[in-house]
Amino acid sequence: MHGSPRSSPGTGRTHCRNTPGSRQRRARGSREDLVWGYDSAQTQLREALRAGAGEISGLLDQMTPEQIEHVERRFAEGNRKFAREYLSGTAEERRRRRLNRNLERLEEWFGGLSDVQVERVRQYSERAPFTEGLRDRERKRLQAEFIAMLRTRTARAGLADWAAHWDRGRDAAHAAVVRAQLNEYFRMLLDLDKTLTAEQRQAAETRFRDMATEFEQLSRK
Repeated sequence: MHGSPRSSPGTGRTHCRNTPGSRQRRARGSREDLVWGYDSAQTQLREALRAGAGEISGLLDQMTPEQIEHVERRFAEGNRKFAREYLSGTAEERRRRRLNRNLERLEEWFGGLSDVQVERVRQYSERAPFTEGLRDRERKRLQAEFIAMLRTRTARAGLADWAAHWDRGRDAAHAAVVRAQLNEYFRMLLDLDKTLTAEQRQAAETRFRDMATEFEQLSRK
């Protein structure tokens, strides 16, 4: 349900603002600043989801049964693709795919990584807990709740709050695993920060500015 484009390695989200304060925090590169960036991005994401859901909720309440069935089929297709990409294979195969995804994402931000940097990303992929099974269950829970709103024509009344708090129904075990994975990811980023070259830092700052500009333009529409 809540997919996103290529995201910031420091936040996991694409929603950000390029203010002087945020630039100073990125330059410091402490764990406190990573947490601040993540929390800020989460807040902005929730605001964007609430606004977007409010705009389309009236239309969703007018969907026909055939249209709702089409949405269900699309969800089923997405779930099968998710299972192929994230749930299939041995633990070692899944770690390898996670490593490749993380390397691809980080190289989009920093450019080519050194052998030392690649090794640190590999260590993260080995240590971090798997969340894909929990994510799969959450995806299906959210999809079922969304379809229920469509069938009962209650999107106008409840979609905006539901979209802004998609994780409200997350159980304690799932939340604990997400926190553990996030902590490992922050540790990796802090270690990588110590090894970044001037060129890599410049590449990341340019990418961040471009992303912030794009978000600001979208928010004005």
